[in-house]
Order: sequence, then structure tokens, then C-alpha cells
Amino acid sequence: DGVWRRDELESALKSYRLKLDYEDFLVLWGHLDQDRSGVVDLGEFIRGLVGEVNEARFGVIRRAWSKVDPSCTGTTSPVTIRHFYNPVISLNPNEEESGNKSSLMEEFLDTFSIGGKKQTITFSEFLDYHTAISLTEASDEVFARYMKTCWNV
Repeated sequence: DGVWRRDELESALKSYRLKLDYEDFLVLWGHLDQDRSGVVDLGEFIRGLVGEVNEARFGVIRRAWSKVDPSCTGTTSPVTIRHFYNPVISLNPNEEESGNKSSLMEEFLDTFSIGGKKQTITFSEFLDYHTAISLTEASDEVFARYMKTCWNV
């Protein structure tokens, strides 16, 4: 369902043999469950583990978002995404691309959908996705080049 409950996270940690005493686990859970909803979504999990993206990366993500949400509603549609998104495989320009753009587009859109096709994508989801992608590249310059390639910003 796209979220973890406390017992699910506790079970996952145990399955990876990551042992925390109960008090430490409660501190971890409190840190991850930022909105105190009783569940942790992907965005909370990423922000809890690595924090927010830096200002340079946030700026390029925001510029990409402004292309798909020009009316500043906070949401966009898969149709609009399809119009602007140019999928790439790697942040490394020396790696050869594989796969066709159509399947890469579907994979990208599927990351926003759990249990069916999603009709809207929020800025928060868009930011969470690109924050996760950002973790794979240490260089702000390479990340910016990736975003420029994908979103023509």
C-alpha cells in the first residue's frame, strides 16, 4: 500500500538482522514518522535517512516541476509528464542507454502509482522521487545535467 506501519518496519529491520532495542526503535520511528500519522511513506523514509536535497538540487527539481505544473496547482497528470519527460537510464553520460523510451516512460510513471494507474502526481511525490535519484550522484553538476536532459530545463 506504499507505506510502512511500525510493526512492518520492525519486522523488516529484524529480517536484515539490524538489531535495535525497543527504545532505540521508538526513537527511529519517531524520526521517520514526521507527520505522526502512524505510517511512514517513501518521502518520510528518504527524508528521515538522508535529509533534504541541497538548494542547488532543489532549484533544478523545482524548475522541472514548473514545466509540468505551469498553473502552480501542486499537481500534474501523467499526460503532462509524458509531454515533457525525456527518460534516461543513467546519470553518467558515458554509459550507453538501453531499453526503449516508451518502456522507460512507463517505469517512471509506475513509480508514482501503487496498485493501479495514478491520475495525478503531486509536487511532494515528484520531489521525493528526484531526491531518491539525487542520492545516486555526489556531484551537483552531474545531477543538474541529468535533470536538464530529462526535463529540458
